[in-house]
Amino acid sequence: NFNASPASAGNIDGSAISLEARADLSDFTDNGKGTVGAWWKDRESGFSTARLSSEATDTTEYGVEAVINATDALDISTRVTRIERQNVSEDTTASLEADYRINDKWQVGAEIRHIDNQLTAGTSGKGTLAGMQLSHNVSSDTRVYGKAQKTLDSSGSYTDNDLVTLGVEANLARALRLNAEASTGDRGDGGLIGLDYALNKTHSLYGTYSLSTDTTYQKRGIFTLGQRKALSNQLNIYTEHQYTHEDNLAGLGNTFGLDYRLNRHVSASASLQTARLEDSVVGGITDRDAVSLGVSYDKDRTRASTRLEFRKDKGDATDQEQWLTTNNINYLLNPAWRLQGKLSYSQTESQISGDFDAKFAEIGVGFAYRPVDNDRLNVLGRLTGLYDLRPLSQNSDPDERAKVASIEGTYDLNRRWELGNKLAYKKSEIRLGRDQSGWLDNDTSLAALRVRYHMIKNWDGLAEYHWLNSDASDDMKHGALLTVYRHVGDHFKVGVGYNFTDFNDDLVHQDYDASGWFVNLIGKY
Repeated sequence: NFNASPASAGNIDGSAISLEARADLSDFTDNGKGTVGAWWKDRESGFSTARLSSEATDTTEYGVEAVINATDALDISTRVTRIERQNVSEDTTASLEADYRINDKWQVGAEIRHIDNQLTAGTSGKGTLAGMQLSHNVSSDTRVYGKAQKTLDSSGSYTDNDLVTLGVEANLARALRLNAEASTGDRGDGGLIGLDYALNKTHSLYGTYSLSTDTTYQKRGIFTLGQRKALSNQLNIYTEHQYTHEDNLAGLGNTFGLDYRLNRHVSASASLQTARLEDSVVGGITDRDAVSLGVSYDKDRTRASTRLEFRKDKGDATDQEQWLTTNNINYLLNPAWRLQGKLSYSQTESQISGDFDAKFAEIGVGFAYRPVDNDRLNVLGRLTGLYDLRPLSQNSDPDERAKVASIEGTYDLNRRWELGNKLAYKKSEIRLGRDQSGWLDNDTSLAALRVRYHMIKNWDGLAEYHWLNSDASDDMKHGALLTVYRHVGDHFKVGVGYNFTDFNDDLVHQDYDASGWFVNLIGKY
């Protein structure tokens, strides 16, 4: 299973994306029972929503996990998570957990967790925790549970985090479900209570309130109230209202949306988001509003979509507006040729100074060629034009305008082995002074060789070697990349890999920050 969630409704100074992949262990071996998964989340500095205040720095979170059904009664799981806040901190958490079903009424679990917090300034802290959980099914409708954790070892800036939690999950009525828990520990008290009520088969209401138990940084409470309803086979609507309060920040956000299927080939969507945030540190109140409209078309040989959004931040210290649009078209010329085009544009303007805070434009055309009489060969080509004036919150990056041409191909030697290569050239200009000074040439070329091996069932292994040359600095970078892919259906696959260099093979969006773990998505036809 795969999920991708672009957080496009954040504020006008940043963006975020979340990617997740999950697979069943039975795909590795006939006797395997359980799941493996990986995820990756990236939030640019300046990104914020009605729930979250603005990120002060680029933040990347990624991790892997596995759950093994050792027996019918015993599950063993492990999880590793890493959060990197650029120039601020690097946090790593690793855990091992076992859950055992004693009988139909009782379950017991144990966990050991290690946490490593590293700050760029030099401060660091480490902690090792052990935890136990006991749950009891009082009836078919009610489960109660208790949790306890103890700090076994701590060093540096890590403070003890002993914690005790009691909770209950219950069906109070045929259509009403309750989830509640309360916690107390070294770092403070907290809790959660939630209700979900099904009015009928097409209409449900939900509400939750949670209070953060970790007061080392801030106390945070979030109250959410929402509903979902299918008005017909064609129309679905949803609303959500959320109130957030922290030590220095309070916010109220509202979301209204609908999805409507006009006919077999055309669908439309619309959403409206409003929020008000009060920050006692920065000072003042900020009102945030966003409206989004989208249309998609899918008929015969043509697939197309368009979306238009307007966002506005207005407050005591800011007054900004942003327009953005994304457009895509895909046309099947014949069984061997497919054509594609896209256009993305956004501009952010300060209503106080009248100047642009940011501007971005990308236009591209491409093709895919797979000859019908030789299905071993695949060729992709693309031409892209780019203009990028970064937001003020990201002013360490230079302005850029560029044209990029690329072509790549693969050839199946047999049912297991595949060879491929890629060539790309970028005619680029940058300017070091934001929105000022002259443009400087910064042309770049790329070459890549890759070997793919089909392993078992739906799994592939990939090895690549890349060369990147910069004409301006007369510098050559090179290195390897390794990936494991899982096929999902007939037209899609997701891969998790590791890049041993600081660059990738996409010259359009090259930020020289690509080293480490990554997730890659590939569509096939």
